[in-house]
Amino acid sequence: MKRFNKFLAEDTLALARGQTGHASDSVGEISVFDVANPDAIDRINSAISETLAGTVSNPFTLIQRIRNKLALVGLHFELAEIPHIPDLALDAPDNPSPPVIIEMPLTQWGGKFGQLTDDSREISSDDGISGKVPGGLNMRLEFRKWRGRVNVSAIILPGENEGEDEK
Repeated sequence: MKRFNKFLAEDTLALARGQTGHASDSVGEISVFDVANPDAIDRINSAISETLAGTVSNPFTLIQRIRNKLALVGLHFELAEIPHIPDLALDAPDNPSPPVIIEMPLTQWGGKFGQLTDDSREISSDDGISGKVPGGLNMRLEFRKWRGRVNVSAIILPGENEGEDEK
């Protein structure tokens, strides 16, 4: 039988409260709320990939699992609908089509909205991430269908910096 501490050490998003009040994992003291830390994003991506093991007939089931896991650290994305996903076994078994890829921006804690601290009376609004990570973060979803069963893979990627020169 496992001890509770060992269970917490194995779970990538087991949140242990330190004296600072910030949630961190029980092994490396990395705050999973710190989206500017690449190690925290790696741990969140790991937890998402564990959540998506297996295939389902309804891809919204897996999308909801991703949303639930991200909600633990205050991240959210909007996805109104999933486009048509071709069945690789039926549509073109000899020439499989590439996966359907959707990329959308993430927000943390619903973003920020309100008056700026200077006396300009200007209302500010952002995603709550772009101030910490230039360009923000995006959720990339890949959908594949085989004989009616859908496989989804997801990863959090850095967003594109605005004003960055394209090469």
